[in-house]
Amino acid sequence: MNKQHWAFAVLYSAVLTAVLVFTLQPAHAEVFHLISGAHYSAVAAPGANTDAITDITWKRQWGETLYLVVQCETSTVINLMVNDGTNEIDNGLQKNVALVAGARYEMTFRGMREDFVINLQSETDTIWDTITVGFIKEK
Repeated sequence: MNKQHWAFAVLYSAVLTAVLVFTLQPAHAEVFHLISGAHYSAVAAPGANTDAITDITWKRQWGETLYLVVQCETSTVINLMVNDGTNEIDNGLQKNVALVAGARYEMTFRGMREDFVINLQSETDTIWDTITVGFIKEK
């Protein structure tokens, strides 16, 4: 192999390695942030289809992805309530199928906008073992 072929092979190898390393890296990294005051333990539901926590007004700096962790003592359907100032939308988690008692569910919801007001409701009386509300932001 002459010097030109050898130099080309080294250069080609370096470029191929750089391309592989670059493409194998994640496009972005996401970081979870807990919303201050939005972690609850052992909360008695105030009644069926009644807001379980203090309303949370979504802030622009939180981005558009809501991160939610819920766990209930008894099996029940959980609804994420989102109010856009005009309408309140009832979003049944797990496609309106009751969550398994004692199981921990972690979910993300995209499309949050500034000033949306969110809350959670259960369709039956239960004890909420855990409620954690946060947001995920790209680095």
